[in-house]
Amino acid sequence: MGNSPEVSLAEAGKAEVGQAADAKPGRRDNSAGLKERRAINPADVLATENLSLGGCLPQYGKAGQCLPAVPPSLSGHLQEMKKSGLDPASMPHSWACTEVRDYFKDGLIVRKKNADPQKLDVNNDGIACGAGD
Repeated sequence: MGNSPEVSLAEAGKAEVGQAADAKPGRRDNSAGLKERRAINPADVLATENLSLGGCLPQYGKAGQCLPAVPPSLSGHLQEMKKSGLDPASMPHSWACTEVRDYFKDGLIVRKKNADPQKLDVNNDGIACGAGD
């Protein structure tokens, strides 16, 4: 475009632009001296742990894990309710261990003892949908 010479798609794909080009030796490292962030506990940033953050249920999972507030099997119903003008919050969005294990084969931790609103840790071992649930 403009005053730039035309290049083939193969040549354009080899071009280094953006952050990759800036990371070449001798270029400035923008991350130098920055501290790595620690894992964030939802209780540190939310007034109550019953609120969800980013569509995740904060009671479940290690740092970086997310059990969505709405199970994928119910997401179609959620859209239908919205289209019909109904309040999706009026429908329970309960997970079943069979569906949890599709995403977390060995289950996932319950962050706080006795904080299991989905009732996924039947044997109270701290692992929602673990081997004994």
